[in-house]
Amino acid sequence: MAETIQIQVNGAQREVAPAPERSLLHVLREDLNLTGTRFDCGEASCGACTILEDALQCGYCTSGMILASVALLKKNPRPDEAAIVGALQGNVCRCGTCRRILRAVQRASQEAWFTFHRVWERRVR
Repeated sequence: MAETIQIQVNGAQREVAPAPERSLLHVLREDLNLTGTRFDCGEASCGACTILEDALQCGYCTSGMILASVALLKKNPRPDEAAIVGALQGNVCRCGTCRRILRAVQRASQEAWFTFHRVWERRVR
């Protein structure tokens, strides 16, 4: 019999008893009926199964891009293009929007930076 464990998902405390060989993806989808996280390539190469601490993805490959971008911006609020490309390269873009996604991450970084400085300047005055 599997050991019962407590996990917090989306702000709620949950109890599950997964077999040791089961992945978190399968526990979320099958035991907790949280189907936003996807199983696609089966190799963790396309980004569909990406899970971020305190957030779950809810779409196909775009969500993997979003979560990788959020994780990058948490670690590096002012990434250069090479850092963004490196963070996103594990996600497969099938529709050719890679350049637009790259520009969106750059813009999010710039807007967050300018917003922070505007708020900071108001506090300093």
